[in-house]
Amino acid sequence: MVGAGIALLSSWYTAEYLQSGRLVAIALEDAQPKELAVWAVYPARRQVLSKVRVFVEAMRGGGVR
Repeated sequence: MVGAGIALLSSWYTAEYLQSGRLVAIALEDAQPKELAVWAVYPARRQVLSKVRVFVEAMRGGGVR
């Protein structure tokens, strides 16, 4: 349904939709989004996959948006 509402979504999830025009970004000048926490849960074992380790480190440093 077109024009069904407003959502706060991450940029990595919406980039494709914004570029194609399926979503439209709006600015709510009198509202500020609440800062949200992201949790990474992975097995506590010695040999963590390198891609998991890189992802977690990027999230800690703010390298992923």
